[in-house]
Amino acid sequence: MVMDTSKPVIMVAPIKATGLSEDQKGFARGITESMISTFGSYNGLRVLSSSTSYYSEKTNMTDQAIRNEYGVNFIIRGSMQVMGKNARLNLEISDLKIGEIVEAKKRDFILDDIFKVQDELSDEILEILQIDLESGSHQKMWVSRFDSMQDFTKFLNWIRLFRTYDPKNHQKAQEILDDLRRQYDKEHTTMYVLESWQIYQRLGMDLSSNKERDLERLEYIVNRNIELHPDNSDAYLPRALIGLAYFGLSCEEAIADINTAEKNGSNQETLLIGSGVYRQCGQVEKAIERLQEILKIVPNDPGWFQTGFLITLLYWNGQHDEIYSTIGQKIEVSDMHPNVLAIYSILEFKKGNKSKAVEYYIRAQTNGFNNNRLGSIEDDDIKKDAFKTLDEIKKISKLL
Repeated sequence: MVMDTSKPVIMVAPIKATGLSEDQKGFARGITESMISTFGSYNGLRVLSSSTSYYSEKTNMTDQAIRNEYGVNFIIRGSMQVMGKNARLNLEISDLKIGEIVEAKKRDFILDDIFKVQDELSDEILEILQIDLESGSHQKMWVSRFDSMQDFTKFLNWIRLFRTYDPKNHQKAQEILDDLRRQYDKEHTTMYVLESWQIYQRLGMDLSSNKERDLERLEYIVNRNIELHPDNSDAYLPRALIGLAYFGLSCEEAIADINTAEKNGSNQETLLIGSGVYRQCGQVEKAIERLQEILKIVPNDPGWFQTGFLITLLYWNGQHDEIYSTIGQKIEVSDMHPNVLAIYSILEFKKGNKSKAVEYYIRAQTNGFNNNRLGSIEDDDIKKDAFKTLDEIKKISKLL
């Protein structure tokens, strides 16, 4: 079976069509290819090629065989019936893990509108996948703040790039943000939120070419966003965390901003940023509780970002057994967060399992680990011990 990752794997089965004339029979394949292209625009999904889809149909593969052979989580199936100029397109999502259809869409239309309709239905299916499988229900609010599904998809791609905390991906995220800002009002609340986090990361990664200018801009937009949009809970989150780091905000003030953001109910973002605030304020147990809550309410953890943060804090807090119980068999996935792999390496080394420690260390390096990634650990003694242990593991790995 294909090794699982944090990305749901999607297969678009060939669209089945009835009632088409000879010169219309390419429509079905065109719809299939277009849907694959639409879903492939979002890098939070892994979409199999049309050749794989047509091969599975030609060889009459069962759903279980498709899941086992290709690691497919969801299949999009569709059918189109045509009578004269009238047509109906049906699409459905099947969850191969539970063996059930979990969503269905239907649209009646005039055949001349086929490409418009298939685009609309593809966008609707993509939105379902993005919200229900990837982001959690809170993202339904984010959808309403964009003019199109294409822009919402760009936003989600920005999130994934941002959360890698990688200089190259930071630049790619900046390019997405620049593209979006050209399309929206300069004081659009979501653009202010994204710009706040982008500058914050640029400063944190020491990529700023003008720190004074960036800090001035950052302080302006985090406060301006709240001034203009006091009812937007997400506007308070940047000020809470960034204010602690750069603008002398007290823990009481930062936590008050988190509480204000949560008036509409806890969601993924308030829990995540709140965990960062509590971490900086030395309340690691509260930070851990919030991250654990995220993993309960969000069905999928893109790039294992929240998981990596949680495991780092559990290590800081000495909860080593809980690290193993939280991760379990997921430690074998190919794109596991580098922090998790590095911490597993440290723990196995301290148990005397040096070969296993080296294996995890090499995987952590492959997945982008560097010492800056353990910055969430505020205790200097624990952090120094971690770096010392990793240095020892590194030396051993060079001897093998």
